[in-house]
Amino acid sequence: MPIRQESNKTKKMLFSILIGFVLISSIIGFTFSAVPFGLQNQDSTIKYNGIEFFQTQNGIATIIDGRVMEFTYLPDELESMEIDGVTKKISSARMIYTTSDPNSTLASQISGAEFNMAMVLEKNYKTFVDVAFTSDNPYGKSVITCDDATYLIPVFFFNFTNTTTSVTDQNDCIIVNVASEKALDRVRDKIIYELLGVLP
Repeated sequence: MPIRQESNKTKKMLFSILIGFVLISSIIGFTFSAVPFGLQNQDSTIKYNGIEFFQTQNGIATIIDGRVMEFTYLPDELESMEIDGVTKKISSARMIYTTSDPNSTLASQISGAEFNMAMVLEKNYKTFVDVAFTSDNPYGKSVITCDDATYLIPVFFFNFTNTTTSVTDQNDCIIVNVASEKALDRVRDKIIYELLGVLP
């Protein structure tokens, strides 16, 4: 009997070691897979206002406050772009609505921009972002239009249109007119750069 008990203990110990090895390997593998492509290649980094950007599979990224932030454009590509001082308005509000047409051609891209903005606003400015739509929608979200904008709760309206890209503040409703995904990426990157203090 003592030999069997010893054998069982050995098996249990080996099994525990094997499980521990698998868990640790998984954690290490996940950690390294989450590191953006090009992060370790210091030759491909670009500095802007003391912040380092590196190439990723989808564009460029930087690490701010321990978080990887991905962008399509570099800050200096957006310096001349005017966004009507909207970042000051949305960052000073305690709450904002973001809204768009639920059937917009750019619905998924707009959703991504809303998520990125919400992440920065809530963490850096304690501004709560409530996502809504301009009409009835299958997601059970509020119906919010520019008519609902107030000084205390501005509305941020993503509008897909064939007109020139523009960002305007009309009676506390910030209207972002974009005609393409590229235009939306430019506006999103510019706003987030300003919210993060990368651009003035």
